[in-house]
Amino acid sequence: MYKMIAIDLDDTLLNDHFEISRENKEALNRAKFAGVKLCMVTGRNYTGAKVFLKEAGFQDLMSCVNGAYIVDPQTDNILNQFTIPGTVCSGILEDIESMGIHVNLYHEHRAVSSELNHYTDYYRDLTGVALEAVGKLSDYARKVSVGKLLLMDEQEKLKEIQTVLRTKYRNIISLTFSKPKHLEVNSVSASKGAAVKSIAEFYGIAREAIISIGNDENDVSMLQYAGLGAAMGNAPESVKKEADIVTLTNDENGVAHIINTYL
Repeated sequence: MYKMIAIDLDDTLLNDHFEISRENKEALNRAKFAGVKLCMVTGRNYTGAKVFLKEAGFQDLMSCVNGAYIVDPQTDNILNQFTIPGTVCSGILEDIESMGIHVNLYHEHRAVSSELNHYTDYYRDLTGVALEAVGKLSDYARKVSVGKLLLMDEQEKLKEIQTVLRTKYRNIISLTFSKPKHLEVNSVSASKGAAVKSIAEFYGIAREAIISIGNDENDVSMLQYAGLGAAMGNAPESVKKEADIVTLTNDENGVAHIINTYL
């Protein structure tokens, strides 16, 4: 019997209108009342995820910023974190600042950028999170432990940067795409799979009793860790190949379909 469900947010639990459908809410409630742990595992920071945690009634431990933080949504407290040291992150930012790439920096529950521009407007509209302008990010990063960098630009340009950073910072950082124009930089110790493992161990749940549901490259590690890894119907083919099964799309209540089928 499955005892825990780890669920991605964007393009998985949320439909293309950034809503949790009635069908998904009803399925989540049935699972919750059956005693199943419901754990949101998202690339968003906690501020951007919190409204949906409340809307869907999630009360169990969750992970945000691609596994960088484990948070108790009942207290808002960070229980564990896997971050990039500020000096390392500052070096990464110095490497890419001349390339004209927009970068969001996340630490704890804060989201900052060097300046406010059309990228920060887009991100605010997408997630409801208003970023703070803090000036030169490579200077700012030295003062904090960084949960994630989000690089935004055209996919081909980001793929080139991904190759460069992977070579220079091998075994220090991980780089995954969460959307075609979103490249996410985390500590190599941080991943959605590691977060699901940590949460499951906290509750004493074996990996065989876990369902993970996600749609993009940054979800692959948790799909692989779970006893049942379900890729959304709207996921890229590369992600579907890493899953045990493929469910319906996010606009077809794919999360509800998994819960109704396997619980």
